[in-house]
Amino acid sequence: MSEIKENCNVVYNPEETEISIASIIALGFNKIKGVLIALCLGLVLLGGWKFISTKNVAPVQIENPEETQTKLEALEEQLANYEIQEKAQSLYNENAPVMKIDPANAVKTIIIYGVDNNSIATNDGKIVSLSSFVTDTYVSYLKVADLQTAIKSSLPNEWLREVISVSSVSTADKTNSSSIFQVTIYADTKENADAIANAMNSFIKERLPEIKALSYEHTLREISRTQTIKYEKSIADKQINALNALSEIVKNIDAAKKEIKNVTTPQAPVAFSYTTVVKWAAIGAVLGAFLYCLYLLIRFISKAPVTSSNEVEERTGLQYLGSYYRKRSWNKKIADSLLNERVFASSDATASFVVENIKSIVPAKQNVLLVSSFYKDEKAPEVAIVMDILKKAGCNATFTGNALVSADFVSELSKTDSIIILEEKWRSQWRNIYSVLQVISRKEKKAVGFILA
Repeated sequence: MSEIKENCNVVYNPEETEISIASIIALGFNKIKGVLIALCLGLVLLGGWKFISTKNVAPVQIENPEETQTKLEALEEQLANYEIQEKAQSLYNENAPVMKIDPANAVKTIIIYGVDNNSIATNDGKIVSLSSFVTDTYVSYLKVADLQTAIKSSLPNEWLREVISVSSVSTADKTNSSSIFQVTIYADTKENADAIANAMNSFIKERLPEIKALSYEHTLREISRTQTIKYEKSIADKQINALNALSEIVKNIDAAKKEIKNVTTPQAPVAFSYTTVVKWAAIGAVLGAFLYCLYLLIRFISKAPVTSSNEVEERTGLQYLGSYYRKRSWNKKIADSLLNERVFASSDATASFVVENIKSIVPAKQNVLLVSSFYKDEKAPEVAIVMDILKKAGCNATFTGNALVSADFVSELSKTDSIIILEEKWRSQWRNIYSVLQVISRKEKKAVGFILA
């Protein structure tokens, strides 16, 4: 790496992150406690879930073969009925006249007929128009008439009655010798509407003698014929109901098939097995440990912490002065050995090593500024011990707190003769160390060495 600025110890570029396999493995050992907790948590969660889910399975009730056969026959009959319904409903949805109409542009034709009758019957001295009886006869007759014959269609009458209807129209004057009824026709196009209307008109006139025989002598006349093209909610509702009906039938068929499958090939319950529970517990343990290690790796890449004294020497060119002594657990020892970290036997050995190194590079009675991007004040045990070591080395030591936020840091730089960096492994971040060294460089000062805690 190239130097970032002249007269500066820094040879580390914060935009570059060097990651070695050894540092990743060392990270895992350094955080082994968290890995083990995640492992145990995954083991308990997945193993416990499998234990509970299999332990609470109800035993299978063995049915009598005759009962099973009877149940199967009933289900197969039910399925056959559903399939017949599906075929009929699909045929209706594809071919029924009402399903071919666009509800937003439905063509609606209304033909109004007038029935005139000059015969007036007397009932208890009251005058009653017989034309209303004739009108009722027309309505009753046409409601059950063969519409297939009327409009020359091969479609079922019940389908045709959805688009062709007849109804009487009430009149205010019940004694009037005339009465009216109307025929309402829905169609998908104006041409089809006109054709059906003309066919119905001819059919009604052809049946005039038959109606007269069923009622009274009268005359029939077409009063008006109107046609509109607009949205018809009744058509939309019928189409929606038809589609929903088919969907419901399909669901019933699927449910019936599933039930038949369960009867013919009953699904045995999952028997409780300690082997299965152990397997799932092992999967949970591996998964828990993996997810935690993945979290550590992502955090390691994003934070870029200091991992060893060798790394600091390589990246900054600073002299290694020593380390803060700590009793190390087995996992810490493995992590240090993977990174070839220098190890001291005791706190006294560490202190002696640091004192001798400082004496070799810092003259006695010089003002030494202890700088850190991690530690906040002298109350930290690591800072207090290092300050004591500096005094033993004959230095006038000063610590201003975290150099990134300390207001006294810059002012103390101008007063100091030598600068020593104090950081903590796995916690101090390279981007922060870089920022501190840049400030030192701008003040035309140089750090003489570093101590790792």
